[in-house]
Amino acid sequence: MAASSERASSRQAEHFAGYQKRHVPEPEIELTRVGPGTPGGEFLRRFWHPVAMASEVKDLPVPIRILGEDLVLFRNLNGELGLLHRHCSHRGTSLEYGRLTEQGVQCCYHGWHFASDGTILETPGLPESNKIKHTLRHGAYPVREYRELIFAYMGPPAEMPEFPRLEIYEYPDTDYAAHCFHFSCNWLQVHENCCDPFHATWLHARHSGTQFAAAWAAWPVLRWRETPNGMITETTRRNGDKLWFDSVDVVMPNLRCTGDLWEDATQIKAFRRTALTLYAVPIDDTNTLFIGLRLFNKSTDQYGNGQKELCGRETADYPGQSGLRPHEERQREPGDWEANTGQRPIAVHQLEHLQPTDRGVSMFRRMLRKGIRAIQEGDRRVDIKNNPPRKPDGTIPNFQFDTVLRIPPVPGRDDEEFMAEVSAQVTGAVCEPDYLLSPDRDRLIEERHFEIEAQYDKRPQAKASAG
Repeated sequence: MAASSERASSRQAEHFAGYQKRHVPEPEIELTRVGPGTPGGEFLRRFWHPVAMASEVKDLPVPIRILGEDLVLFRNLNGELGLLHRHCSHRGTSLEYGRLTEQGVQCCYHGWHFASDGTILETPGLPESNKIKHTLRHGAYPVREYRELIFAYMGPPAEMPEFPRLEIYEYPDTDYAAHCFHFSCNWLQVHENCCDPFHATWLHARHSGTQFAAAWAAWPVLRWRETPNGMITETTRRNGDKLWFDSVDVVMPNLRCTGDLWEDATQIKAFRRTALTLYAVPIDDTNTLFIGLRLFNKSTDQYGNGQKELCGRETADYPGQSGLRPHEERQREPGDWEANTGQRPIAVHQLEHLQPTDRGVSMFRRMLRKGIRAIQEGDRRVDIKNNPPRKPDGTIPNFQFDTVLRIPPVPGRDDEEFMAEVSAQVTGAVCEPDYLLSPDRDRLIEERHFEIEAQYDKRPQAKASAG
């Protein structure tokens, strides 16, 4: 009887292991901390980051917090942008209460007047013999407005990289819609979401109903590869006799480029381009500004589902990114916001059990760690991917694409292995070095994709132009 009781007690302890697993380790510091002087923060400061939507910078200074620093963003009366340390160099009053001038912003407390580069222009009440305005500089960062977003560089001035103009932002006949969301968690778990394409199948297409097109629910074959910009995820899904090849371009350190969320994988097409970009910009260690652009053109909005008017602060024309929905609704139909913030304010990597579907997450963390340590060790020979190759027009090639080809299963072959084989060919064309910097890159890749289709499907058919 005693032995039976002991066995039952042992089984109970095995099944109810909460007491044994109650300890939560501290989050990893190297990859998650972003403040001044931290290893991760110093790495991130070597890149340009969007810090606000241009439409929100009007006739008053805008207080913002980025990378653990309190700042004030403004547009002076001449239209020049400025990004200054928020607290006045005189007595520390917030410059968000300052007055905009033709040259900069003037503090409300004693009138100290600052230019966009941190130069002190006036110190009212002090005699001309006082040299403080000639010897002191207020903290300031370079800023640039581009495609409805305002970008800032917060690293060492001597190491400022060339501003990153992505080729997808320069396509003709493209309309843009800036939008942003606040995620109450660390930037890394927000960004890693794009390295994990399997979540789109389960979270967006199976658990929470069809948040995107129904084609997303098909079980994907997954692959990942490094690029000159960062890495890409490769996802291949079957829809009858067609294969849908989709990639997410993960650009270091915190940008993702994705395709049309309403792709239904029914129409033959090759090398359709990016419909959505989002940057996971750290506000501080436990808050993230998720900010980017919706792109509308004949390649990215072929189904006409895009709604520019829905894009703004805490809103977009696609679901799952805002935490402002009622809690019960978010429980019943969670999206990325719930999945990311639900990992704790800072995800604890020691408690994870990563699996083959998480290979992209592991790959990105290795790349991030490599870049962080290169900065710490002062080794400029290590590529941290903040100066990628550029095309003749100065733009940076993008590796995101959607391609749908008529490629039926091969009798007698394992279809998942076959899909992986064809995926390697399709993505290989997108990453082909001979195409990378060519002004005809889109056409060359489109032609190559249809050549791959012809290898496996001999039936004549009309080809859609990627346009």
